[in-house]
Amino acid sequence: MIKNNHSPVDKPHDKLVRRLLSNPTTARELLDALLPDKVKSLIDLTTLERQPDTFVDLQHRMFEVDILFKAQCNDTDDDAYIWILIEQQREPDVWLPMRLFNYIGIIWEHVRKASKTRKAHSKLPFIYPLVISNASKPYHHSLHLRDLIQPESAKPLFDELFKNPIQLIDLAAIPDEQLRQQMQQHVQAHALLLSLKHVFDQDLQHQLETELLAYFQQLDRTGHADAVADMLYYLYNEGNLKNADQFWAFLHQKFSKNVEEKMMTLGQQAIQQAEFKKSIEIAQRMIAENSNPAFIMKVTGLSLEQINELQKNKIV
Repeated sequence: MIKNNHSPVDKPHDKLVRRLLSNPTTARELLDALLPDKVKSLIDLTTLERQPDTFVDLQHRMFEVDILFKAQCNDTDDDAYIWILIEQQREPDVWLPMRLFNYIGIIWEHVRKASKTRKAHSKLPFIYPLVISNASKPYHHSLHLRDLIQPESAKPLFDELFKNPIQLIDLAAIPDEQLRQQMQQHVQAHALLLSLKHVFDQDLQHQLETELLAYFQQLDRTGHADAVADMLYYLYNEGNLKNADQFWAFLHQKFSKNVEEKMMTLGQQAIQQAEFKKSIEIAQRMIAENSNPAFIMKVTGLSLEQINELQKNKIV
């Protein structure tokens, strides 16, 4: 099974099973006997090749799988493979379907990163999980991921989730008028989608003055000051503004005092975050030069605890 790097050391029994399953000859015979014909028809078991079993997930945690193999596909001349994940299950686990799904995602992420490094094609291998349970009692939990989903009424939607394309709202392909008609009963959502659609426009200032302002003011009048401040702040920070002073000058006295106060607070927080980031960067350079921590504190204003943490994470 997958274990993070804080797990206890494997038991001798687990290590023995891993060695047995890791033997290519044993694994080839096992897979030939146990894999469904529809899986075996896709692969050439004579090309079975053991794969590294340690991966790092998106949270930079290290995981280890039991046994991972890959074999060449029968129906392609490309450098394509089908991967076989063999898991040993010592005790019944109700979460097994979810764990396997998570493991496959972690392995896919590893493959994606490797293909990016090699500038390979943007495809993922099919991974077939095979679980061998040697618990003392017959396995009794469901092996269907859908059985972990609730409410019951959502299960048909879950079944469709992996058969249909992911729902994508392609704002660049939706004319503003169509968006307006579709969202006319949802002012806050409409304002958000328009902000997301036009944030990188070359004429963002014009878009703000001619269309967005009216939606923001309507939201302000109906008590959505937080949403207005957040959207304006987003446009200011991410938008393609040629003149920031013009942006703020236009907005002056266009909104309630509540919105203006929130905008001021968000602006101050942004300045503080930028200053903190700059202090971190300076401290990291000084640490790399082996500067005295007391001197780093004086220059950057960071605490000794913060500097110690940066030193622990120092990249050699």
